[in-house]
Amino acid sequence: HKQVITEAEILGTQTSKGPPPRRGPTAAEAIAAQTSKAPPKGKPPTATEAIASQTSEAKPPAQSPQPWPPNPRSAQSPRVIQRPFEEGVAVGGGIGVKSNLLSLRGTHMFRAAYSNASGINLDSISSAGRNISSIEGSETKKGYWFSSYYFTQNFYQSQSDPDRGWGLFGLYTLSDGNPTPIRWSMLVGLAGYNLYQERRDDRWGIGFYHFGVSQQLLTSLQNASEPRQSEGGIEAFYNIAINKWTNISSDIQIIEPWIPNKPIQSIIAIRMQVRF
Repeated sequence: HKQVITEAEILGTQTSKGPPPRRGPTAAEAIAAQTSKAPPKGKPPTATEAIASQTSEAKPPAQSPQPWPPNPRSAQSPRVIQRPFEEGVAVGGGIGVKSNLLSLRGTHMFRAAYSNASGINLDSISSAGRNISSIEGSETKKGYWFSSYYFTQNFYQSQSDPDRGWGLFGLYTLSDGNPTPIRWSMLVGLAGYNLYQERRDDRWGIGFYHFGVSQQLLTSLQNASEPRQSEGGIEAFYNIAINKWTNISSDIQIIEPWIPNKPIQSIIAIRMQVRF
């Protein structure tokens, strides 16, 4: 009985290999939306945002850790109707509250989830494969759980338009660590709008993240002669509003990859968006 987890599934994205083929709003941009106005939508996440999503959502009902939400089962298959819950059931919930500290807006969100799905037992890793292209194990483990706390707190906001300001954001998660490959994670930073009237529609942000890989997984990979480590990095962006329908955004990511002794990765990108 062999289970396979791809490297991308373990980290939620290929942060140690370079940027994704298509770039979208950065993690800092995404969180900046909570302290100001939402950035353009409909784009794929960047490395930081993808991992944050991977570790801050309930694990899906599947046989191995996958990005959440999982790929849907084919609605054309009669088995979906006959056995809708054969791959497991996930339940979750959250509660959010708004704050007004010293007349400055803030938000707080607590979430938790559980799935009775079975995934690969990270204690049973038998083969890492060349370049960790895939990980194989012979045993499964039932049950995923996850919890998270997310917050934003404005440090400054316009008196005439409270949606415009800048502040602190943070996301902290904790999971079972087996079969979930990420035991804990943190994302914290500053983001918001430019305070100069001439550039009032520009957005900026800087964030730091760290993802604590499950100790069971790290131990198994060490025993398989493929040592790995937890991963962290810094990301910063500046989004220039050329006009109401055109934006140019520059982004830099500095990543300490999960492959030991591998040089720190630097990724620089420029993106232009035109809205019709």
